[in-house]
Amino acid sequence: MLSCSKWSTVHGSTAAIMPTGVGARSSPLGALLSATVPSCRRSSRRSTLGLASTSGTSCWHTSSGLPRRPPSRRPSHPVAPSPLPIDELVDEAKRLVAEGVKELILIAQDTTYYGLDLYGRRCLGDLLNRLATESGAQWIRLHYTYPASFPLDAIEAMQRHSNICNYIDIPLQHINSRLLHSMQRGVDREQTLQLLQHFRDCLPEVSIRTTLIVGYPGETETEFDELKQFVAEARFDRMGCFAYSPEEGTPAEALGDPVPEEEKQRRVDELMALQQSISLQKNEARVGREYRVLVDRREGDYYIARTEFDSPEVDDEVLIPASRRLAIGSFQRVRITQAMEHDLMAELLPAR
Repeated sequence: MLSCSKWSTVHGSTAAIMPTGVGARSSPLGALLSATVPSCRRSSRRSTLGLASTSGTSCWHTSSGLPRRPPSRRPSHPVAPSPLPIDELVDEAKRLVAEGVKELILIAQDTTYYGLDLYGRRCLGDLLNRLATESGAQWIRLHYTYPASFPLDAIEAMQRHSNICNYIDIPLQHINSRLLHSMQRGVDREQTLQLLQHFRDCLPEVSIRTTLIVGYPGETETEFDELKQFVAEARFDRMGCFAYSPEEGTPAEALGDPVPEEEKQRRVDELMALQQSISLQKNEARVGREYRVLVDRREGDYYIARTEFDSPEVDDEVLIPASRRLAIGSFQRVRITQAMEHDLMAELLPAR
């Protein structure tokens, strides 16, 4: 269940509709939070419209980072402001776009639960449709979705509207059914595979980002090998991997931390080495192709931009030689000329 607090932060040309959370550069949630929430800065190009989640699907092994209620007999849940209905979210999005925002990013502890506490049903598809048709945003990006009971009308909205980016961030955590059950993820291996296949059947160009955890209490070498094989076959466009670390106050704390730290790090390194190879192969396949990119900033002799397949701060970037002046926050057409593991080089094309 999502809710919205009425504060906004402007960063570049992107508005993140988001809550609080935890993470690092390989987690879009954490990186965007570190860039937006503490500062509450405003400019003419990027803004934050804050959402928070009180979803009952809070992860078994990580805390949300939100303020908590006083101790009670039941496990505490994050405290969130009163939820805002779709009309108010759309009005705020319109205001942000009128101030120069080009990209809206939807983020929550569980974006896919939006609407349950307001309307008694999931309404992410309705929200996407309204934002796509009424906000005026040129890009709308979907972050931090939850695989259990994923609202398929959100995929239909992505098919319907060209200004909804072909991008889904869906932290899967693992693929082994036993561990997923222990994590209380609400899905098993087969359901996860079916959902990913549905994404790719409906959206052939979709960029899928996920986050995985290794070293969860009781994870065997066989279960880690299953996860590694899954990564090799799923071929995620973007992937982050974390070593499990127990957090005080979470149910999984009672499971202890039996996997040695050096073993956790070995598993992280193996997965990330595999993903780097996949990322390079996918980027090499983009060489010679033309894309519309959003210019985020200039660094030295290059403008730094992104395709619709990449979220700010956490994903790949496109480097464009600064042969002529480009407006920050503008859209440009480029042709990819060179691929690296996590970035692309491009040449500027004449405007159409």
